[in-house]
Amino acid sequence: MEICDDVTLTENCRIDFSGGVKIGKNSLISKNVITETHDHGFDPRNKPTSKQLVIGENVWIGMNTIILSHVERIGDNVIISVGAVVTKDVPDNCIVAGIPAKIIQSKMTSL
Repeated sequence: MEICDDVTLTENCRIDFSGGVKIGKNSLISKNVITETHDHGFDPRNKPTSKQLVIGENVWIGMNTIILSHVERIGDNVIISVGAVVTKDVPDNCIVAGIPAKIIQSKMTSL
């Protein structure tokens, strides 16, 4: 696990780093965020497979967000809305929200 400069992890964050996690500088992970970096497929008894998660720079992950194991990258300058369930990669410079999370605004310049 790699946490860059000026990252804020707040109360009750659960970061699964079995697949590896990198959190870019100036990012904020709000309380009760859950990340998963492994998956058992369709059988919970299967040996887990791991994937690395890279969270870019200047990312704000809102409270009660869940980031599932299929996500490999959250881009730079991203906001993830409160309660979102992220099921796929998130490109740079956008806001995502919902279940599953979808882009609701793009081409932001910075947070």
